[in-house]
Amino acid sequence: MGHALLLFVLMGSPQDPDSSRAIEEATVRAKKENKRVLLVFGANGSFLRKGKTGRLLRYEYEVVSVDAAANKTLAEKYGIDPDTIPHLAVLSADGKLLASGDGATHDPFPFLDKWKTEPWDAETRYRDALARAKKEGKRLLVHLGAPW
Repeated sequence: MGHALLLFVLMGSPQDPDSSRAIEEATVRAKKENKRVLLVFGANGSFLRKGKTGRLLRYEYEVVSVDAAANKTLAEKYGIDPDTIPHLAVLSADGKLLASGDGATHDPFPFLDKWKTEPWDAETRYRDALARAKKEGKRLLVHLGAPW
């Protein structure tokens, strides 16, 4: 439960009124962890915390809450009407808009599940890392784990 609460802290700040820094940081984390970035316009995301949607967000998305009223330029950048809130926008780890939708739908799970990333192939990643370690004269530390 503690993880879900941390996930939905409003990431924008007075020093970052358009949330661009929070989005940039989220894309860096998303790239490293094979995730998408979810922008939540006009809400703090608490309506997404429950059940299977909350679990999906914890493991598949970096979430950034955006004040739609204060960030009209950002909303326009992603083709979002600031008056239609809450609104969700899914970005790739490179920051490109993949999809957007009305966040007020009864169950956002199907929308979010559709846009999650494909899992990495562990064998390919292991072979690539082993080859890189050998090339650089380093050892390879393998961490085995599961998100549950």
